[in-house]
Parts: sequence; C-alpha cells; structure tokens
Amino acid sequence: MKSNELAKLAGVTARPLRHYHAIGLLDEPPRQANGYRDYRPEDLLRVLRIRQLASLGFPLDQVAGMLDELDAERSQREPRLPADQPTADDILAELNAALQKQIERVFNAIVDRDYVDEYRKISSAVNVLPADAPAPQRQAAVDACVGFLSKLIDCFDPQNWLRADKDYEVLLDRTASESFNSAQINVSEQFFGEFARILVRRRDGEGDCG
Repeated sequence: MKSNELAKLAGVTARPLRHYHAIGLLDEPPRQANGYRDYRPEDLLRVLRIRQLASLGFPLDQVAGMLDELDAERSQREPRLPADQPTADDILAELNAALQKQIERVFNAIVDRDYVDEYRKISSAVNVLPADAPAPQRQAAVDACVGFLSKLIDCFDPQNWLRADKDYEVLLDRTASESFNSAQINVSEQFFGEFARILVRRRDGEGDCG
C-alpha cells in the first residue's frame, strides 16, 4: 500500500510517518517502479503499535525498545499456537484496534467537554510527586485522578478492561513503572484499583461517549 493509504488506515498524516522513518522507528519499505513506497500490512501494525504507545504517554525514544520486547514475547508464543489458532499478530491487531478506539474516545471527550486544563493539571501533579510524598499528598493525587476519571467513565467499556492482563500489557506496566518513583507507583496502583471498582459498579452500562 502507498504511504497515504497506510496513513489513512493508521489515523495519522504523512508527517509522522516521515518522522518515524527519520528516527528509525519504522523501516523504509521497498519502492514500486513508479518510486512510491510499498508498505506491507506489518508496517501498518507497527504504526498502530507506535501510536498506541505514544498515546499512553511513552516517549518515542522508548518505543523502539518496547516494540522489540513485544516482538520477542510474540515470537516465543507463536510456535506453540495450533495452525488453526490466531497468531499473536492477529490478537494484538484486534486489541490495538479496540484500545485505540477507547483511547481516542477518551481524549476526544477531554477536548469536547473542555477538560484539557484539568487533565494537564492532574497529570503534572502526579508527574512531579516526590518519592517521599506523605500519605495525605498521595491520597489527594489519587482522589484527583478518580474524580477526573468519573467524568469520563462512560467512555470506557468495562468488558475491555475487567479481564486478566495480556503479556504485552504486563510489559507496558513494567516499562512504565521503571520511570516512576515509589510514591507515583503507589498512587498509580491505588488509582487503577479504584478504576477497576468503578468499572465493576458500571458493568451493566450507563450510556456512551459520542
């Protein structure tokens, strides 16, 4: 497929593709006789992975290593799959599509509901939380995150989140935690625990995000 076709399917413009090539995140594909790049389905999957990780807040200079680890995890599982079972690529592509849709819904809602400033304020408060932050300060951060999440809870599908973590999700959590101090990890664990409880209470659904 051509670059404009890949960009449309991945939900990006040509500019990010050029940047991914420039920094080595995406290999240059072979070119057709007319000089146009000829992207493969694997390239589309990689761009979707890059987008997902970037949207979760991971800097691009970390993404390459994370993708390498995900590929290693996948290569260890695939030989054990029966021929009639979906490969890890199939599973991850499906999960990418579902999670990407969820992420887009959340961030669209943040903009549409005019929560951008609040989101930035809460994110900044957690990002600068010192390792020795006292319990009241940690709890305040948890409460702020939960309060913000409650405004967006209709954008999350409980079925996609109330399940056991996949291998690659465990890897993402482990990688993310490496850049957190002890207080930030504690706040994150408390927040996601409350997040799960909120989703359980909302399991039957109470509306949707436009």
